Amino acid sequence: MAKGNSFSNTWWGRHWISILESFGWANRLERGRRYARNGSVLEFHIEPGKITAKVQGSRSTPYKVTIKVAKLTKKEWQAVLKHLSTKALYAAKLLSGDMPEDIAAIFQEVGISLLPSDDSEIDARCSCPDFAVPCKHIAAVHYIVAEELDKDPFLVFKLRGMEKEDVLNRLLKFDDRKRKSRNDSNNIPAQAKPSTSLFSGTTASAFAKENSTTTAFSLEGFWSGKPLTVSSPPAVPSIHATAFADTENAFWSKDFPLAQIMQAIYRGSGKV
Repeated sequence: MAKGNSFSNTWWGRHWISILESFGWANRLERGRRYARNGSVLEFHIEPGKITAKVQGSRSTPYKVTIKVAKLTKKEWQAVLKHLSTKALYAAKLLSGDMPEDIAAIFQEVGISLLPSDDSEIDARCSCPDFAVPCKHIAAVHYIVAEELDKDPFLVFKLRGMEKEDVLNRLLKFDDRKRKSRNDSNNIPAQAKPSTSLFSGTTASAFAKENSTTTAFSLEGFWSGKPLTVSSPPAVPSIHATAFADTENAFWSKDFPLAQIMQAIYRGSGKV
């Protein structure tokens, strides 16, 4: 496995190795690079929060390596996925199969580390007689992990306890709930809708009534250029905006007072 290949060719693979090096393991990791490169890692398997492998050493029987990575709790995953569902661009990329390189920052926004933050989150064991941790066999497996992350960055979710499919399905559920909530808020029952405008006690018909006029008009007079006869001038309306009771719920942000804004526009103040 990995014979003749280089490691850490992508951001995810490099970051995995750099994190381990930050734990003071740089020299020990280097000892395992040759083992990983020459194909000494015979078997390799990743499951949620756990890596198992067999590494051929100096003895005829391969050594057994087990690396456990601390899983995020259900509560932590819930917090992360709920937060991710509010980040439309990140959620869209994930659902399309693209892992954003800076997604770790989104995890950090809710106080959770996507990758291990210290060596206490990694428990590695090897059946070899070397008591150093990581021994060269464990180090070799870490390089294979980096190589696998190069191929599939979504494995980082698996290392933290959740399969890619579970992550995406939960994101979809959050998205469905948000969409349903928006639809419910827009589909207000007819009996619940207000019968008057937003401006207390005033209806659109009242506005029309106030501005009704009696006009003497004929086509002959119009085409001859005669002025129109109006029995009374139009009354100044008692309201300064039209009724938006129905449309406000449909499109207007609740963070801004539609009535006051429209009143200011109608008055011509320009101060909204």
